[in-house]
Amino acid sequence: MNKLTKIHYISFANLFASIMVITVLLYYTILMVVFGGIFGAAMGSAEMAGAAASGGLIGGLISIVVALPIGWIGGIIYAFIINLALKVMGGLAFEMQ
Repeated sequence: MNKLTKIHYISFANLFASIMVITVLLYYTILMVVFGGIFGAAMGSAEMAGAAASGGLIGGLISIVVALPIGWIGGIIYAFIINLALKVMGGLAFEMQ
């Protein structure tokens, strides 16, 4: 039986930021483009639908740039909390084959 007693801050922050960027890319950007097109079309013209969808795409891409540093800082904070919990618990036991 192995014990996990510490998580390295930088490695976990890199993983957390990567997951956050992928999540923002898959969900937020796609939703911004789809809903931008729907609401633009509801305004009455195809030009508005295209403009709103492209605005949604730009907003989604900007959110990816913002999500990276926020996810990295959040990953460091989360790794700190995990390390505190592991220290209190005495480690996390797991089995590997």
